[in-house]
Amino acid sequence: MRNLVTLIWSLISSDLTVTDFNRQRMKELAVRMKGKRQLRIGDLLELLQPLANISTVRGITLAALANSPTEKDRKFVTDLADKEDSISLELLNSLFESKNPKNLSYWLKYLYTKKIPANYFIFSNEQPLLKSDELLPDLHIAFLKIKDPKILAQLVEALRGRTDAQSVDIVITLLSHTDSTVRYFAALTTRDNPAARFKEPDIQKLIQRDLHK
Repeated sequence: MRNLVTLIWSLISSDLTVTDFNRQRMKELAVRMKGKRQLRIGDLLELLQPLANISTVRGITLAALANSPTEKDRKFVTDLADKEDSISLELLNSLFESKNPKNLSYWLKYLYTKKIPANYFIFSNEQPLLKSDELLPDLHIAFLKIKDPKILAQLVEALRGRTDAQSVDIVITLLSHTDSTVRYFAALTTRDNPAARFKEPDIQKLIQRDLHK
């Protein structure tokens, strides 16, 4: 929030091509945002769309649009992503950090339909929506379709504590993955999980093998 407010005030006084009308709108927006704790202000597209092409503020701009309560604002972000064969870090982060479950559904889909930046890293614990029941079907589909071992290893934390049959099956499958890092993080997610299948001797052997290498 603070970053976007700072951005807006800096643009008001900058040499960038900003119309007088938009300068006034920026001032009004900055005043509205002052003191607000959550970035949930809508109808931002007209104001912020030109900034999406400026590399230094692209990330903040896309995050504001993705987290907007206005569908038109959010759609601008997903439309951008749909046009890209290789999805950018800014787009991935704007969707992942959103408070809207629909954006997380798109994010999960892009993990297996787009080329992901080599330096992309997922911190599953930083997005509580990944562990919501609402996103579980999308999460299951993602695990069935994602091929990149690095992404699988980072994402499996989202299944920690899940005891439903499909989630347990996915984790057990990952325990036999060809990539040792995937196996290790899959084994970690089974800790303190009461699911009966994780207690089976054959499964326990897989878990202990990867946890105690």
